[in-house]
Amino acid sequence: MIKNDSELSATFSAIPSNQLIVIEDVDAQSTVLHNRKFEINSIDKFVNAKYIDNNVQNFTSSDFSLSVFLACLDGHLISEGNIIIMTTNHIDFLDPACIRPGQIDVHFKLGYCTHYQLNKMFKNNINESGIPVNVLKNINENVLPPCEVMALMSLYQNEQEQVVIENLIKIANQYNNNHKNICKIENITIKDKKRKCSI
Repeated sequence: MIKNDSELSATFSAIPSNQLIVIEDVDAQSTVLHNRKFEINSIDKFVNAKYIDNNVQNFTSSDFSLSVFLACLDGHLISEGNIIIMTTNHIDFLDPACIRPGQIDVHFKLGYCTHYQLNKMFKNNINESGIPVNVLKNINENVLPPCEVMALMSLYQNEQEQVVIENLIKIANQYNNNHKNICKIENITIKDKKRKCSI
């Protein structure tokens, strides 16, 4: 809805003090915020560039400037006590100026669950004794999304502990199998590409 610098400044200025300002998926809000030094010098960056090109129609056609957006993040235009939170799945797409200290002071990477996180969620929601060690060691780390684990524990909060554990193991196995299938598909694709290149 924000079309230019004046509207952007006015929006930030109109927010009362002591508020949380959340900008969800900031990398998808406008191409103005994308990295100005973007270079295609690796496969990963090629994939990223392709992602941007294919999704450019989904971005807003904003005419606001990066400098005014950065001024809003600096805090000059917002009331005292406000906290700005930006989320992104593609931090590399963002211009470094958007995420440097002074603009965004604290970075949190919300990745997949470690054993510590699984156990902590279990203690907070199901049983203070935590997940039995023999069960926990059979669940791979960095596979389960915290949101799915939390949804599972909320759903089965009033059930017996064993029901929660069985369902946790079930979704962990599903994620493990999906990851293996993705790896197989990627390997086939890479081999096919090599075969085509050799012809």
